[in-house]
Amino acid sequence: MVSLQGCRRTDMVSTWVPPSPVSTVYVADGVLASRVRAALILSPVQRSIDINIDSHHGVVLLSGTVADKTQMDLAVFVAQTVPGVNRVDSVMFFTGVEPATANLSSYAPSLDELRARRLLQSTHHF
Repeated sequence: MVSLQGCRRTDMVSTWVPPSPVSTVYVADGVLASRVRAALILSPVQRSIDINIDSHHGVVLLSGTVADKTQMDLAVFVAQTVPGVNRVDSVMFFTGVEPATANLSSYAPSLDELRARRLLQSTHHF
């Protein structure tokens, strides 16, 4: 058991200091970058996960690679439509290679094929 005798309160006034504008802007920049990321993920931009997003005072910088110029222009357009974005700068490059899209609806491996693959994999372990 602790005795609090002899303790006295020296000050009833808090020394709270309001946050500086810099920290508020930093949080706002992070939120803006997250909003742009969400907009790109929901957009028809293919492989938008390969696009890096930075923001500073309402200016968004997109960098990374996309499949073609159309995808690049679409990514810039989507970023410009996000509320709070004042300007979009782009340092994206296009590879000229369309991303592979899996067409799994027509492919259904047979049970024999799966067994053969498993047998082949089990015999190649050293």
